[in-house]
Amino acid sequence: MTALIENKKVIGPEKVVLEVLNAIKVYEKLDSYKFYSDKSFLKAHLELMKGLIESAGKYSKQGVGIVKGTIVEHITPPYEDVPHQMKDLFEYFKDADELTLLKNCVFHYEMEFIHPFLDGNGRMGRL
Repeated sequence: MTALIENKKVIGPEKVVLEVLNAIKVYEKLDSYKFYSDKSFLKAHLELMKGLIESAGKYSKQGVGIVKGTIVEHITPPYEDVPHQMKDLFEYFKDADELTLLKNCVFHYEMEFIHPFLDGNGRMGRL
């Protein structure tokens, strides 16, 4: 696939180029997302993963395991619990008494542990 990014021609595998183009769009609109909103979080995932997975913008509807080689590194919480766990995490994020740096660290760790999406969890964590 060929794409123009900032008037420069970029050539690469279609999926990789689409990942980059989606990321650019999301980061350009970063100020439009509400950091304390699960709806905004899902919208960002939708835009970040558009055209890459069918379930973009939706929490996983199946259990997910993270495998490294032949070893299971992590089994996510049951998918039925994910919306509730994410809502709780966003409620914690609203706590004005907690230091922002600590909230960000806790949010990143917990979101990665919950692993709410089939794909794109790492990208959303970095976002």
